[in-house]
Amino acid sequence: MEENIAKNVRTVEDTRMSKADTIYVCSNCDAQSQKWTGRCLECGAWGSLKEADRVRDAVGAPPRGAPTTEKFGTLLPFADSSLATGCLLLATNCPPLDLVTGGGLVPGSVTLLAGEPGIGKSTLLAQVAIMMSVIGGRVIYVTGEESPFQVRRRLTRLAQELPASLLFLDETDASVIAATLEAEKPTLTIVDSIQAMRLADANGEAGSVSQVKACAAVITEAARHSGIPVILVGQVTKDGDIAGPRVLEHLVDTVLF
Repeated sequence: MEENIAKNVRTVEDTRMSKADTIYVCSNCDAQSQKWTGRCLECGAWGSLKEADRVRDAVGAPPRGAPTTEKFGTLLPFADSSLATGCLLLATNCPPLDLVTGGGLVPGSVTLLAGEPGIGKSTLLAQVAIMMSVIGGRVIYVTGEESPFQVRRRLTRLAQELPASLLFLDETDASVIAATLEAEKPTLTIVDSIQAMRLADANGEAGSVSQVKACAAVITEAARHSGIPVILVGQVTKDGDIAGPRVLEHLVDTVLF
């Protein structure tokens, strides 16, 4: 009798743990929910929530007190002199932009420049690219949304002679852009636009929430590792919000409209 009661109690506890550890993930925006709903509360997609693996399986979890094989990180003091060089701001030679960014761009930072179509995002960044190149900076302009010929026409309207250190990368693969950024170590990288990028490992078409999130994450990680500031151009929806439900804002360091 007592054994049956104990067995039933364990069964109920296991069921509760199973339900508590079950999550549902949106296939469109990767948002997580503890219960299934017909519509994702983040991106509004219908029928996109799928049951995912349990966060921690009660059966497979190691017993308390068992030795762990997890690796530990190395602690370093903020007073380390090697961090001092990373605190220097990179002036863009464009006074208005330097003003709103607090004096310049932080090495390894990612800035999102968003605005309505035709409002002047690409023209502003073309000016920044020219100004930085003139003072000796090496700038990579990723022409994902427009052709290199279109971008060159814009540049030649702003400057009679284009510096040799102003380069373009005609590419939409985020992994190629990230690898080029780390290999070339430019002074500044401009990606126009993040909605035109795509990643083979991510679901959806270019511009979808999952693609934008994955591409931005890959490029941001490359910027962190290389210490190169990156400016991403972001499009907005008809309501004036940045395309993607708060995905880009959480990944970047600075958001400019």
